[in-house]
Amino acid sequence: MQRYNKLFVLFFGFTAMLGLSGMLGGCGSKAAGGKKQVVLRYSNAEGANQIKNMQEICRAFEAENPDIKIAATFGTSKQKILIESAAETPPDIFMWWSGITDLKIRGALLELDEYIKKHNVNMGDYYKGMIDFYTYDGKLYGMPLQLNTYVVVYNKDVFDREKMAYPKPDWTWQDYYDISKKLTKDTNGDGRRDQFGSMYIGAKVFLDMNNWPIIDFKAKKIMLDTKTNRSVIEFLTKLRNEGCPTRAESAAFATSSGGGLQPFLTGKVAMTPSAAWTLSSYAHIKNFKWDIVPMPKSMVTGKKMEVFDEACLVISAKTKYPDEAFRFVKFYCGEKGMKIFAAGKNGIPAYKKAAQTDFLVGLPEHAKYFLDAADITRISLNDRDPLYLRFMEKFNKYFDLYFMDNRSLDETIKNTVRDTEILFKESK
Repeated sequence: MQRYNKLFVLFFGFTAMLGLSGMLGGCGSKAAGGKKQVVLRYSNAEGANQIKNMQEICRAFEAENPDIKIAATFGTSKQKILIESAAETPPDIFMWWSGITDLKIRGALLELDEYIKKHNVNMGDYYKGMIDFYTYDGKLYGMPLQLNTYVVVYNKDVFDREKMAYPKPDWTWQDYYDISKKLTKDTNGDGRRDQFGSMYIGAKVFLDMNNWPIIDFKAKKIMLDTKTNRSVIEFLTKLRNEGCPTRAESAAFATSSGGGLQPFLTGKVAMTPSAAWTLSSYAHIKNFKWDIVPMPKSMVTGKKMEVFDEACLVISAKTKYPDEAFRFVKFYCGEKGMKIFAAGKNGIPAYKKAAQTDFLVGLPEHAKYFLDAADITRISLNDRDPLYLRFMEKFNKYFDLYFMDNRSLDETIKNTVRDTEILFKESK
C-alpha cells in the first residue's frame, strides 16, 4: 500500500504458526470428537507489534469453529505471496493492500458475493468507499479489513514551548506552511537546523489531497503539465525547503533516532500528515502531549479532500475450502474480530461499529477526525487501473530526482509526461 509514500513495515521471514497442525496447511486432521478438521493457510503482513492481536483473533475463531484450524503466517510480503501463487501453492486466505486489480485480472481471487449471501453478511456494516474499491463489474473480491484516512498529528509541547496556537480544524495549506516555517529552526545555536515544523510530504499524495487530477487512465491522458499542478508542486517545494528536513537532515535522523516516524516520536518534528495505521506507534507516546487535527483544505477547491488507502482479506481462487475460508474471513472482519483488531490501533477497522467504539479507546479526543474522514472518503491514493503501479514507478523516479537532486520542474514534468505517454502507447 502506498502509505504516506510508506508501506507497512514488513518483517521478512518472521512467522507465527498457530499449532503444530498449522505446518500441514491444507491437510485434514481430527478435531475434538473425531470429526475431520480443515486446516487453512492464512498469510498476514503485520509485524511484531500486531501479532498478539492477530493470534487472538485466530484463536477466538477456532474456539467457535472447532472443525477449522488456522495455520497463520505473520510478517509476510506481497512478493512471497505472489511467488507462492506462481507455484500454484497460494495461502487460502491472505491480507492484501494498495488495491487488488492485478490479482483480480489474473483470476487469483474468489468472488465473495455467493458466500456473503449464504452467511448473511450485512455489507452495510462496512465503509462504502472500501466496498466500492473492491467491487468489479458488480462482484466483490476483497473483504474490507483496514481503512486508513489521513489527518495531521502534532506535538502540543512544541506549540506550547513556542507560544503558538494549536492548528484549527478549518485551516488551509497556507496556514500549514506558515506554522511549519516558524517552527523550523536551530535551537542550540550550532548553525544547523534541529527542529522542524513538518515531516516531508510526497508530491503524489499532496496533489491527491488537493484534488487536482494528474492522470486519466481511461482516456490515456496525463494532465500533469498544467498551471494549477505546477502551482501546487511549487508550493509543496517551498514547504519542503523551508519547513521540513532536507535529505541530509533526514539522514541524520535515520542515524540518531531510527528514521521513519522517529523524528516526530522523539519530538524533533512538530507536525506530520499521518494515515490511521500510524496510530499503532502514536498511541504509545509518553514523552510529550499530542493531538490530531483534520488535513488542511484543498488549495484548488477550498474544500476538505479526504483520501484513503486500505487493506483487505482475500480468498485464493485455488482454495479447496472456499466456504470454510469465508467463515474465517467473516469472523476476522466481523464484529468479534474487529473488536480485537481495533485494540492494535493499526488503522481504522473496516467494520464501522468497532471503528466508532473500540478503536477510539485510549486515543486523544480528536481522533474522531479519522472517522469523520472515513464516513465521506471516496478518493483512493491507489488507482484501480492496471497501469497505475507502472505509472507511479515513473512518477516517483523523476520527482525523487526533483526533490533530492534539485532537478528543474520543467525537466521533471517533461520526463514524467514522456514516459507516461510511452506507457500508454505500449498498453494499447
